[in-house]
Amino acid sequence: MHEQTILIAILVVVAVATTVQAVVLVQALFAVRRLETRFGEAERELRALRPRIESLGRVIDNVADWTDGAAEHIPRVAADIESSLEQLRSVAKLGAMVLVKPLRPLGAALAVWKGLKRGADAYRQLRAAPLDPPAPSRR
Repeated sequence: MHEQTILIAILVVVAVATTVQAVVLVQALFAVRRLETRFGEAERELRALRPRIESLGRVIDNVADWTDGAAEHIPRVAADIESSLEQLRSVAKLGAMVLVKPLRPLGAALAVWKGLKRGADAYRQLRAAPLDPPAPSRR
């Protein structure tokens, strides 16, 4: 009888373990189905996003092409700007010379006028200053 009890206990343990395993497998099956549903939804969303992602990729490629083109043209544009600035400087120098050359006689006349005016002021100051009294003679 003792052997039968051990045998029944082992069969009960095996039955309980089998039942627990079956329940766990059924739960795992439901979890896998839920996961499969989620993956399907994610795949549909990715398929819906694919045209937008491709469009974004084309935009990125276009911007990259534009920046490459701009980078190629920047040295030429900088050289053109530099030469334009140099031409403007030479035109400004020429303009200054053209404007100043006719005014040179006026500048000379102005300098003579200032000199005469200062000389006249100095003469007036000397005339207005009292003369030093004569030194006493020692005879």
